Amino acid sequence: FAIVDDGSIAPTELASMVGSVVGQPHNPYLKCITFLKNEPETDIGWDMIFTDPERHNRKSKQKIYVENVEGLFAMSKIEPGDYLKSINGRKCGPSLSGERALERMKKCYETEGYLSVSTANKESGNDILIDVTIIKPRSNMTYEEMGMVVWIWGKLCVKSIDKESIYAKTVLKENDELISINDVKLENLKPEQYAELVNALTFKITLTVLRRRQRITGMFG
Repeated sequence: FAIVDDGSIAPTELASMVGSVVGQPHNPYLKCITFLKNEPETDIGWDMIFTDPERHNRKSKQKIYVENVEGLFAMSKIEPGDYLKSINGRKCGPSLSGERALERMKKCYETEGYLSVSTANKESGNDILIDVTIIKPRSNMTYEEMGMVVWIWGKLCVKSIDKESIYAKTVLKENDELISINDVKLENLKPEQYAELVNALTFKITLTVLRRRQRITGMFG
């Protein structure tokens, strides 16, 4: 396989395994990266630099914007201009500064054994695109061991997520529609083909999913 800079299989090689193609880049509203402490064993660190919080007007909430990402964060779709949404599932309140946010990240990583950070940018339309990046706990971890089951429910969707799975620490939810994995389009693929792709990836997995608004409530997911 052709290997890219972060050690993953090149998307074109990955797509050829299952007869798919590489899709066009998306502009997701929500982005997330999740990784466990000291797994896999790697010397890649992580860091995020924030701008000073801004309040655009009296009624708006204070937001912490990303200025730069380094290490593992740079392997996700998180980028400068995004604003911080949550750290390990807890929303970032208006009193949080960039310095305190980084301190919280370090504390969560050390005490909870993992770090999951989500950011957002401008939302548009009735549907929401989400990018979720995880660092595989073990390079040879199989689809079954990863703890997320997919199925065809009109489209390829998340059927269930084991509560002990690394996926359970991300922003993914059941019924999210899977659009791509590491930029490879999942349209018309079967669950077993998706599993083949997960098994082939040894380090980073980035899923793009579509989460539709509920028809009755208008809320997402």
